Parts: sequence; C-alpha cells; structure tokens
Amino acid sequence: DARDRGNGGQIYIWSEDATDFYGALSAQGGRSSGDGGFAEISGKHNLAYGGSVDLSAPQGALGTLLFDPKTITILSGDGTNAPVFPRLPDLLNSPSNGSESFTIYERTLERLSPDANITLQATIDIMIDSLEAGVLSLQPGSNLIIQSDINDNGPGIFKMNSSDTIAAPGG
Repeated sequence: DARDRGNGGQIYIWSEDATDFYGALSAQGGRSSGDGGFAEISGKHNLAYGGSVDLSAPQGALGTLLFDPKTITILSGDGTNAPVFPRLPDLLNSPSNGSESFTIYERTLERLSPDANITLQATIDIMIDSLEAGVLSLQPGSNLIIQSDINDNGPGIFKMNSSDTIAAPGG
C-alpha cells in the first residue's frame, strides 16, 4: 500500500499446478494521490479463490485484479450451498484433481468490485451459469474484462444465458 501519495504495488500469486488462495491482499493507492495496484492470482491448471483483495485508491483509479486459469465458470449465488472445507486442502496429495478450471460465484465478483477492476482471462473457455435475478451487478465505476482463448490458438468460448446481463454502471 502507498501511505499518503503513490500507486499501490504489484502482487503475484501464481503456480505451475494448483493455487488455492484464502488470504487477504492489499495494494492500495495513497490517501492523497495515486492509483490502486495490481494483483494476479493464478494457477496454471487449477485455481480456487476464497479470499479478499483491496486495490482501491481514495484519490485515484482502482487497481486491477487478474484471474487467468485455463477455464472459468461463474456460478449463481454466493456458494452457501457449496461444500465447506474445515481446513485448506492438501495440495501435495490432491493438487488439481484434473479439473483445470476456476469456479467463482457471482456474489464473490460483486463483493470484489468496489475495490478493484476485475479481469477474467481464460486460456480456453468462460461460462456463466444462470444468474440470480438475471444480473451480475458490479458496483458503480468498476470494470469487468472477460477474455476467452487468450493464447489465440483455439476455439475459446464465452457463454452466458441470453436473458442474463452484466451491469457495470459507470465502468
């Protein structure tokens, strides 16, 4: 974090196989001036996210949070019906389970949006499940960038229901 003036820093959490992130990151812009920082949370084959990120800037532009696994699935709701793990999984004994994907809930994205611009980049596909109330609604001024097939070597797919919308007022 910048203290009074300056941009937030850069944070990279990346692995060749599986990344499970359940912590807190902060790369805030300064109180008087400066933009929010940059954070990348990635796993080449598998990514799990249950943490928090603050890339805000009281007097500048929001920073960017990047997720870039092979495939991304956005599920409706907040995951309250998802299995709960009493502790972090043992990555040495069950790294990616062959899934090569990243699942995130719409409420998680909506909670991130006041503190960071969000970039979802998939090497292959990005799928959005039927959304609660039919809308993924970011906070005013936030941006969401969605890119499939970022390595430009195949038929990357972006799929969402035609009746659903993504709202980013002022973003």
